[in-house]
Amino acid sequence: MGARAHLFEPLPPRARRVVRWTIVLSAAVFLLVATSGRPWTLFDRGPFTSDFFEAQARALLHGRLDVPAATAGIEGFTVRGRTYLYYGIVPALPRIPFVLFTHALDGRLVVASRLVALAVALRAVAGIGWQARRLVAPARSERMDAVVVAGLVAVVGLSTPLLFLAARPVVYHEVELWGTALALVAFDRLLAWWRTPSAGGLALVGLAATLALSTRGSVGLGPVVALGLVLVDRLVRARRSDADGRDRRQLGGLALATAAPLVLYALVNLGRFGTFWSIPFSKQVLSSFGTDRQAALDFTHGSLFSPRYLPTAALQYLRPDAVGVQRLFPWFGFGPRADVIGSVRYDTVDRSSSITATAPLLCLVAIVGLVWLLRHRSGTRPWWFALAGTVVGVVVTWTIGFIAARYLADLVPTLVLAAAPGAWALAAWLGRRGRSARRLAVIGLAILGVWGLLVNTSQALLTEHLFLVVSPETRLDFIDLQHRIDSRLFGGSPYRVTIGAAAPDAARTGDLLISGECDGLYWYDGSSWTALERRPAGTRSLQASGPAPGSPATVANGTGWRIDAEVPSAGRLRFVYRSDTTVPVPGPVVSVAPGQALRLSLIADPVTTEVRLTADGVARPLVNAFLVPAAGPVAFVPPFVETEPAGPRPAVCGRLLDRAARNGQNPASSGR
Repeated sequence: MGARAHLFEPLPPRARRVVRWTIVLSAAVFLLVATSGRPWTLFDRGPFTSDFFEAQARALLHGRLDVPAATAGIEGFTVRGRTYLYYGIVPALPRIPFVLFTHALDGRLVVASRLVALAVALRAVAGIGWQARRLVAPARSERMDAVVVAGLVAVVGLSTPLLFLAARPVVYHEVELWGTALALVAFDRLLAWWRTPSAGGLALVGLAATLALSTRGSVGLGPVVALGLVLVDRLVRARRSDADGRDRRQLGGLALATAAPLVLYALVNLGRFGTFWSIPFSKQVLSSFGTDRQAALDFTHGSLFSPRYLPTAALQYLRPDAVGVQRLFPWFGFGPRADVIGSVRYDTVDRSSSITATAPLLCLVAIVGLVWLLRHRSGTRPWWFALAGTVVGVVVTWTIGFIAARYLADLVPTLVLAAAPGAWALAAWLGRRGRSARRLAVIGLAILGVWGLLVNTSQALLTEHLFLVVSPETRLDFIDLQHRIDSRLFGGSPYRVTIGAAAPDAARTGDLLISGECDGLYWYDGSSWTALERRPAGTRSLQASGPAPGSPATVANGTGWRIDAEVPSAGRLRFVYRSDTTVPVPGPVVSVAPGQALRLSLIADPVTTEVRLTADGVARPLVNAFLVPAAGPVAFVPPFVETEPAGPRPAVCGRLLDRAARNGQNPASSGR
C-alpha cells in the first residue's frame, strides 16, 4: 500500500467483486427483515425514538446540544432546565443535510442508516480478513482468496446478531450497528497502519476511533484502548533504542490519535451533563417513575454501572442454551431470561439470547483463530492489541445494569478479529483433508451458518412484531398469522390457548387466554398479560350515557371497587377510582356543565388489572388506573344506563374459539 492511505484495505479484483455481491446479499436480507418483507416501506415513519437523531441534527445546526423534551420523552435527561439525549452525536451528522431543508424525513431514515452501517461494517470485515491472509496464508489461489474473504463477510452479515439489529427502526439498534461498524473500521485501519505506517493512515485510525467512541461509548472504547497499547509498545521500544526524529513524530501522532477520541467525547459530555465521563442517569425522565431503575440507581450509587453485574452478563451472553425452539412461527425464540447472580439490582433484565447461540459458526472460527494466534508469535502483536481493546469494550457493556439482546453486537468485533486468521487457518486445514472429510466439514459449517441465520431472523421478527415498541394492531396481526400457520401445519386445538374466565396461575411467553365468549383475548409477554381484543360493550368494555353529576356520586362499580364523580367547583368534574386495597387514583379535572349529557366508555379488565374511563369529546382519560382490582360484575349506576348490547365476537378470538370448539377443547382447558 506504500504511504498512500486507503479508507479500506484494497482487495484484488476477483475478491472485490465477490465481496461486493456478498455485501449486497447481506443488505438485501437485512432490508427484508427490517421491513417485514415489504421493502417499499423503507422510508415509513418509525416508532418512538426513530426521530431522535433528526432532533439532534437540528440542534447541532443551531449550535446547541439540547433537544425538545417532547421528542426525547422518557429517554431525555433534564439538566440545567434543558433536555439532552445521551446517545453519541455521530449518527446525527449525516442527517444535517436533510433536516436543513425539511421535517418530512423525521423518523424515516433509521432503516436506511442501518443499511449503510451494515455495508460499512462488512467492508471493514473484508479488510480485516484480507490482512489476516497476509498474516496466515501469504500464498493462495485467487479463487480461494475470494471464497475465504467473502465467506467471512457472509458469516458476519447473515449469521450474527448484526442481523438481529434489523428489528424495529429504533435508536437503540441504530447506535449499536453504527458503533460496531465504526469500531471495525478503526481496527482495520490500525492493522493496516501497523504493517505500513504513514501519517495519513494514522489519521484515519484516529478519525475512525473518534467516530466510534462518539457513537457508542463501550464498543467505541475498544479502538482507543488498542491505540493506547500500541503507543505504550512504541514508547517501550523507543527507550530500548535511540529514537530518531521520525520515531518521535510517530509517537506524537499516536498520542494525538489516542487522545482525540477521548477529548471530543469529554467535551460533548461536558456540554450536555457538566461532567467529562459520567452520565447522570438520576436526571433521566425514566428514573423519576421507574421503580426498577430507582433500585438499580441506589445499588450503583447513581451510575447504573457496577463490576458486580459481570457474572450475570457473562453467563447470559455466553450460555449456549439461550435460544428456544417453539411450535409457532418463526419457530426459534429467546431462551430463558438471565439468572441474576448475587444480590444485585438490575434496571432491566430483558429477553436476550447469547453469542454462542446466535453466532455459533463465527464463534467456532474465532476459536480456531485464537489457537492459531497463540501458536504463532511473528506479526501477531497488533492483533493482540486490537483484541485486548475489544475485550475492554465488552467488559464495559457487561457492567451496565441492563440485559438486552442488542448488546450481543458489542461482541462482534472481538469475534471478527479472532475469526479473521481462523478463517485462513481453517481453509488451509480443509485443503489438506480428503474429499469426503472436507465435504462433511463443509456441511457441518453450513449447518452452523444456517442456524445463525434462522435464529437471528426469528428473534428479529419476534422483537419487531411482539416485543419492542409495538402497536396493538401489529401484535394482533402477527399472532393471528402465527396461529393460521400453526393450524395449516398441525391442525388440532389452538396451541397454548387457555379458555376460561381467569388467567392461569402459571404462564409462559406466548400463551393466549380467551375469556368467556371472546369477552377478551389476551397474550402473555413473559411478565404480564396484554389485551389483544375485547368484545365491544361486553363484560370488559361497557358503554353508558347519562347526565353529568351535579354533586358527588358513584357512577360505576365492580367487585370491591368503584368510580366516584367529584365536583371541585361548579361546572368542573373529577372522576376517582377507589377500592378497599389500593390508594385512590384520581383523574384530571374536566369542564362539564351540570346536567350535560355524557357518553362514557369503561374498560374494567381483571386479567390486565386496569380500569379506564373515557368520555366522548374529552381527549384525556377520565380515569386511568393500572395494577388495581378490576373484577366484575361491572355496572354503571343510574342515572347512567348502558347504551349498547354486547357486540360481535372479535375476529381473531372468534377464529381461535371456533378452532377449539371443532377439536373438543373445553373452557378452563389449554391446547399445549
